Amino acid sequence: MHMNLILGGDPRAEFPVPGTEVFDTEGDWVLAEKAAKIGEALIESQECFQSLQRAAIRYLWKRRGATQPKLHLGKCQRPSGLLRYFSNCDFIVWFSANNVRDCKLTYWQMEALVFHELKHASLEEKDGVLIPVSVPHDWEGFVDEIKRYGIWKRDIRPIAEASAYALTLPFGEK
Repeated sequence: MHMNLILGGDPRAEFPVPGTEVFDTEGDWVLAEKAAKIGEALIESQECFQSLQRAAIRYLWKRRGATQPKLHLGKCQRPSGLLRYFSNCDFIVWFSANNVRDCKLTYWQMEALVFHELKHASLEEKDGVLIPVSVPHDWEGFVDEIKRYGIWKRDIRPIAEASAYALTLPFGEK
């Protein structure tokens, strides 16, 4: 597998995460500018994100993400109501600063995380209007993710193992 980052650079280098002092002065949320550049490049270059080319997306770092029952690295949300009014965007993609920092994600893993979160967003046309839609986890999204980034985090391994096992099963070819 070739590990070429969408923006170039060393895929094995640790991705920079804002320190706790940034949140102490700025609050619980800060802009994730480097992640935004990755997201913009992915949307521009990957056919699977074609519907997002006209989407307004904000990328943020969240001071703390959940660690139980499962480590939470990020999330793509569709804002509604008052949040939609003030954010003026179709989607908010945020990353847990504490968990990304503690896991020491590389640029490769961070790009994979941005890719994964963008797979949860889509703009669909309805009566001539583009409507933001949240997309749940699906096999198609995981296939794209695994083809491009491999098993970039532990919880993808069972999916890859199940797929490999399924290939050994006989298929009815009648």
